[in-house]
Amino acid sequence: MLAAAFCYGAEALLAFAAGWPLSWRSPAAWLARDALLPFLWARGWSGRNVVWRGNAMDVDDGVFLQAESEPRPQI
Repeated sequence: MLAAAFCYGAEALLAFAAGWPLSWRSPAAWLARDALLPFLWARGWSGRNVVWRGNAMDVDDGVFLQAESEPRPQI
């Protein structure tokens, strides 16, 4: 409990110093964010599709193996 108070207190101080909006709902939002992180990580690791900087990509192991087997261009 003390560690959580320290972490969230430090986050509140940094947010205040940066001029970010803080309200009485901020601690609840931080707790909800931290509670959802394991689910977000599991979803990210189990998915096969990725959107990176607006580009949709399909993660296919065969594509990576094919790209690794091709000779690298000489510069």
